Amino acid sequence: MSKFTIDDLIKEAAEAHKEGDYIKEKNSYQELYDLYKHKLGENHPDTLIVLGNLANSYSCLEDYNKALELNITLYNARKEILGEKHPDTLIALHNLASSYSDLRDYNKACKLQNVVYNAFKEILGENHPNTLSSLNNLANSYSDLGDYTKALEMKNAVYNGRKEILGEKHPDTLRSLANLAKFYSCLGYYNKALEMRSAVYNARKEILGEKHPNTLAALHNLACSYSDLGDYSKACELENIVYNAYKEIQGEKHPNTLAALHNLACSYSDLGDYSKACELENIVYNAYKEIQGEKHPNTLAALLLNRKLNT
Repeated sequence: MSKFTIDDLIKEAAEAHKEGDYIKEKNSYQELYDLYKHKLGENHPDTLIVLGNLANSYSCLEDYNKALELNITLYNARKEILGEKHPDTLIALHNLASSYSDLRDYNKACKLQNVVYNAFKEILGENHPNTLSSLNNLANSYSDLGDYTKALEMKNAVYNGRKEILGEKHPDTLRSLANLAKFYSCLGYYNKALEMRSAVYNARKEILGEKHPNTLAALHNLACSYSDLGDYSKACELENIVYNAYKEIQGEKHPNTLAALHNLACSYSDLGDYSKACELENIVYNAYKEIQGEKHPNTLAALLLNRKLNT
């Protein structure tokens, strides 16, 4: 097994993921998986790690059935080799739950996330980072099922646990605060969500800088809060900043840039400037069509919005 070939494939897959070229990433991981499986065996730890990466690539491509198939294989292998309650087995079970969620089988996903959370709580304790992460995932499952009260209760527990253990400005604490803000927004508490999102954005800007992707994601969320409150001019101003920053950092056709341009188009639509919104969404549509093909969900979503704007 050529180390040069392996190192090349690993580097190629990582670069493709960074660029948002998930087809190239998937192809690299598939070749790497085939190499490892042939030389090391299908249950070797390195082979299973690559299998997990391959499943994630299919998920990024929204081929959720294939991702589910691979995640089932990975979970069963981990369970057989390491046992049901080994951390790697539990992580594989979480990924399997995510596949069911992607396929909208929210009851199955919630059942599995409950198993993961209870196992981590038993083994590591309530306030261990892995337990808190699994509680956050369980909250997402309850949210998918429409039980927002239960989800909000859990999200608050995760945030308070992380704040106590890690401090207010730790990345995991800020991520929890952002998730909590999202739930308050979903429940119609827009001012509360705005307050929380402002705190997240200011902390990330201070720690990571204005143009870090996490800071830009926080700024987009802040724009959403202004939009929820009917301040469409402020929302559009912020979405412009996000889009221009992504374009500068990651290029015009990166998925993050195209998503930001789509959000900007929606902001112009909210302001009643349908001509500008249509112009921007047309750019998004043509870029997605070129990169991901005519039938990809992102391409179809852009086409649908374009048609709505033109009517």
